Amino acid sequence: MNGNAVMKAGWVGVGNMGRPMIEKIIDAGHDLTLYDTDPGAYDRLDDRLFTRVESPRAVADACKIVFFCLPSLLAIRTAVMGPDGILSGSRVEIVANSSTSGTAVVDEIVAAGAERRVRMVDCPISGGPEAARKAALSVMISGTPADIERLRPLLDTFAGKITVAGEKPGAAQVLKLVNNLIILNSYVGTLEAVVMGAKAGLDVDMMLGAINAGMLAPNGTTRSWLPDYILKDREFGGKLGMMVKDIDAALAEGRHLGVPMPLSELTGGLAREAVAAGLGERDIIAFVETIEQAADFRLPRAGQA
Repeated sequence: MNGNAVMKAGWVGVGNMGRPMIEKIIDAGHDLTLYDTDPGAYDRLDDRLFTRVESPRAVADACKIVFFCLPSLLAIRTAVMGPDGILSGSRVEIVANSSTSGTAVVDEIVAAGAERRVRMVDCPISGGPEAARKAALSVMISGTPADIERLRPLLDTFAGKITVAGEKPGAAQVLKLVNNLIILNSYVGTLEAVVMGAKAGLDVDMMLGAINAGMLAPNGTTRSWLPDYILKDREFGGKLGMMVKDIDAALAEGRHLGVPMPLSELTGGLAREAVAAGLGERDIIAFVETIEQAADFRLPRAGQA
């Protein structure tokens, strides 16, 4: 397919992650039909041109390709396999999963879609809303080569890198869960270490400079989350409650495969404690507050002594 050709596609879920990806697709000249449960979600798309419909099924009645980017397994099952879901649509041929869902629900969708001759491509993303706005997302994808190529002109509008994990839907989900476990376990461990160093009197910028100059210690927290968000009191764009959802999906995958994950269990427990303390709707950056409170010490933010 010509990468410059205008494509018509549907999208269910105009949230913090879905919105910047949608914007990139529309800005590239493609024709999108959208649905979200929140009527106010469309307001944040400014003056971009799109078609708004009243159900996931209506999206799939209008489009052969339908993406979804949704925050929970319940939302996914309802939007895709519910009585008014995507798989009930009359035109849909490919359903593309940009959510982090784990493999169990992917298998359910594949089985339900096969009854309706609808194929699935799994394409979770990593990088956050800012990376989406910069068209720098890491897209992990699994599906038949033909279906992946059919989606590629749309994916290219917001992807910095596309990695094919395999032909079986679900392979990309496993890759995304591996990605998330590395990020979130590193996030918690790095915050604990940096709070310890800062409470001992070390300058945070000095610590980050030394850590990031090494070959083994740097990670996303030392390179981005601390200097660009936490220390500047900026939001990353994802809710802390999603951290629990992502870790739980990875732990479920580990149990299914018989892989013990004691470290990830601890990380998940800490994330659940933060949600229980009322931080679930806060930005994921707010997790640092749980470590600061336990240490009775607050990291100095930019502009503070």
